[in-house]
Amino acid sequence: MRLNEMATICFLHFGRRPSSHTIQRVLADGPLPSRPSRRFLPYAQIADPFEHSLAVAEGYAGLDDKSRAPHNPARKVTMRDINEVKKLSTNPDLGAYRVMAALEQMGIKLSRATCGRLLALNRSLYSIEVPKSGAPREKKEMPFKATFRHQYWSVDVRYIEEHRVAEVEGPI
Repeated sequence: MRLNEMATICFLHFGRRPSSHTIQRVLADGPLPSRPSRRFLPYAQIADPFEHSLAVAEGYAGLDDKSRAPHNPARKVTMRDINEVKKLSTNPDLGAYRVMAALEQMGIKLSRATCGRLLALNRSLYSIEVPKSGAPREKKEMPFKATFRHQYWSVDVRYIEEHRVAEVEGPI
């Protein structure tokens, strides 16, 4: 920015135009550059000895708050449970719900989601193929197909003359 531009800004802001010599002198004597404040205290000023050790071991990364939760929480699933699920996973017809029911009969109580996770783990570890559903069927056309946009079909089922209910005679 040039000196005359700064003089114009001062004139618009304060109503008085300073000379270019005044602007040069102010710029030369300007304030000292501000030093940004420290995010963490210097090592000598840290009061807690635990934080002292974190500062030494991990540097600035050790001073941030960390989770105190266990990194390897206790598991509910034992190796016995995993082996039972592995034995049951040899039958391709058993899904997570049926495996859960079979384990419950053995006295092992696991949730359906846990059984599903164990089945997926066994599939990936032992490369067990997931059975595909039956042969692909031909898609049928919808019986009530709209002929134009926003066409609605409605059916009144309150009175049906030709029903297929065996116990009832006559219209329903």
